[in-house]
Amino acid sequence: MKRLIIFAILTLGIAAVMTSCEQSDISQPTSNETTTETTISTATEITSYTNNSTATVTVATTTTESEYAGETMHGPDNYVPKYRSLFYSMPYMFSDYVGDDNYLAWSAEYGETHLSEDDPYIIGFIQHFNISKEKFTELNEEWKARVIELGWDPESEAGEAYNVDIIYTFDVKTIQDYYLRVD
Repeated sequence: MKRLIIFAILTLGIAAVMTSCEQSDISQPTSNETTTETTISTATEITSYTNNSTATVTVATTTTESEYAGETMHGPDNYVPKYRSLFYSMPYMFSDYVGDDNYLAWSAEYGETHLSEDDPYIIGFIQHFNISKEKFTELNEEWKARVIELGWDPESEAGEAYNVDIIYTFDVKTIQDYYLRVD
């Protein structure tokens, strides 16, 4: 249950960051312009395992692309984060290592002061809890094993593990460049 609460808090925090981003002003079509709209819906299942119980949350994503007289617009429904997922969140074994109560307290405090899309979440976590590179590597290996156990593709964003050497540079620009989404 605590992991579900952690997931909900992280999701709400990320959603707050994402919705606060500035949207471009695109005028609506006049009556003589043509409008074409395509909607693509996908769903992602996120499964959490705690003490022999399983909770699965399905997150639906709707992508809408509208074309006004030859100009393409991407609306707020299909906002794509600037960086890949691990830049903003972390697998559960990292929060388990420090304890759910400690993690939740830190996460709430961190969220109040670091609401920028450009803050690497994991750096704040490592620095606050003083996680050694060796321990971080061990937790990262646990995540890799869990990804394979679940049958996820380790090369996909959902199955991606941290690049420990990049993270432990603690250089924000280097980390941003590495996790920058290139589509």
